[in-house]
Amino acid sequence: MKTQTIIKTIFGICLFIMLFFSLVNAEDFDYYAMNLNYNNGQLTIDSIELKTSNFLPEFSTEKTEGMNQNYVTILDNQNLVLDINYFYFSNRLYYDVVDDISAENPEIISGDSVELKETSYSVYVSYYENARYIILYDVNGMEIDKWDLSTNARYAAPGAETSSGSGVGGGIYIPKIINIKSEDIEKGITKTINAEQTINIQISSGAIAGVIEPHTVKTTLINNNQVKIIISSEPQEKILSVGEEWKIDVNGDGNYELMIKLNSIQNNHPVLSLKYINETFNSNDTEETPGVVENTGQETSKLLEQIIIPLVLAIILLLVILFVWKPWKKR
Repeated sequence: MKTQTIIKTIFGICLFIMLFFSLVNAEDFDYYAMNLNYNNGQLTIDSIELKTSNFLPEFSTEKTEGMNQNYVTILDNQNLVLDINYFYFSNRLYYDVVDDISAENPEIISGDSVELKETSYSVYVSYYENARYIILYDVNGMEIDKWDLSTNARYAAPGAETSSGSGVGGGIYIPKIINIKSEDIEKGITKTINAEQTINIQISSGAIAGVIEPHTVKTTLINNNQVKIIISSEPQEKILSVGEEWKIDVNGDGNYELMIKLNSIQNNHPVLSLKYINETFNSNDTEETPGVVENTGQETSKLLEQIIIPLVLAIILLLVILFVWKPWKKR
């Protein structure tokens, strides 16, 4: 009888350990694997797959000779930036030149490289439950490809809007997404935009010289006198009236880097001015600082799945084992 009690106890402990570790190490999709295709100077997204946290091959995040810096942004349904990932890519293949290729241990005598016309490359970026789009940018920060995660296919843009009327001129084309380079923001730029518009901008970092930060400005026309503006990657929003300016600390360093002004609204088309500024935040300002939307839902979900739930189940299982073992001990 005592032997049976020992066997049951050992079995229960083993079952407890196996269940606990199986729950903690449960498969969880944590990363997107972006498969890129390079063809005669054009880098595009070929496919995107979900990978587990246990499968994360390394890719180049450090620059070497001949490599160009690209980056991708992850956006939600509202075109707000959830994450930005930089990577280095090169279509140049480096190889060693040996003295005798037929020898058992050939000696390397030099090295060379060849430029590939076609090649493939993979980039791994963070997974977000509320992610909708992944956008690929070239070395100049211009959008070159966009992937719709809801359909797992290349984004098919709806018909472009065309505005008309004396305010903005007949037949002027305004794309759904506008890209503005950092040098244009530095000088200041004015744009006539759609009633609903996404603007990708580049801003020089005030904290680190030479660093260009990508951000997204999304606008929504409220009425003929007001426009709602949302800027990310640290989401902030404000409703501007015609003639009103908004100074924004885009990266949370305590300095204003961007000023947006709503000049006018012509035939339901806002006219915005955007300009880089470098002004220290004035603590005496009475204007309420726009709130930052934090993406905490995903972290909370992971905490529940990986720690709290397994721990609760482990405690319950341990109590069951003790309950079963105690009567056997009395016998």
